[in-house]
Amino acid sequence: MMIQKLMLQLAAHRRHRFGKRSEGLDQFDLDLDDIEPDQAAATTARDDVVADMPGADGEGLKQKPKRRPLPAHLPRDCQTFAPASTDCPCCGEPMRKMAEDAREVLDYLPASFIVRRQVIEKFSCRDCGKVVEGEPPDNPIAKGAAGPGLLAHVLVSKYADALPLYRQSAIYARQDIDLARSTMAGWVSKMADLLAPCAARKKPAVIVADRRCAISAAAHETIQCMNLGRIAMMRAAPVSDRPAFKPPAFSAGG
Repeated sequence: MMIQKLMLQLAAHRRHRFGKRSEGLDQFDLDLDDIEPDQAAATTARDDVVADMPGADGEGLKQKPKRRPLPAHLPRDCQTFAPASTDCPCCGEPMRKMAEDAREVLDYLPASFIVRRQVIEKFSCRDCGKVVEGEPPDNPIAKGAAGPGLLAHVLVSKYADALPLYRQSAIYARQDIDLARSTMAGWVSKMADLLAPCAARKKPAVIVADRRCAISAAAHETIQCMNLGRIAMMRAAPVSDRPAFKPPAFSAGG
């Protein structure tokens, strides 16, 4: 039934493509009697190859990917799951441990904020009145409320992960931490001044080491930023002065 259907489709295609030009039919004449033995031979050869592979049903052709082991440098949190009762449910006698199955699951602990309370103790001499006090570690920003870990996280998120400050502010707000964008912008400015000597010293070495790759990466990797000045100007302008909205043009092909 299928062969007859294919023959009718082929005949209709010939009439549509070539019409009365019999010479065209000679060049593109297809003999189904010749095609069917070729297809049968190809099917038999494929079945022979499948039979030689592991698993006679062809399961050996597609091997399951092997799971790579988790990095060894990550800390391990061992959790042991024992039965609720170690007594035999049949006879009630205590059972002994015979084996265990272990597997490793990669998990993620969300970043969390901590408050470091720095207490500076002071001591005085009763005889001469000399006063000494402990020396706390220096903060990157003098008298600032941000520690070095938070400042490093803000800078890496902004420049390495392309995460704007207003998005960081929204992320921190989910943990009930109110960090305004203007506050973090001040941190970024002060950290830029602090790291300027380091950047100036590393810049020639980076350019000389791989100038072409640095220029190519800078030319092809772009980050889209919000034009806050244009947005503010658009909001302040009257409705009549705003440019008309132009819908995108779609082609007929979709």
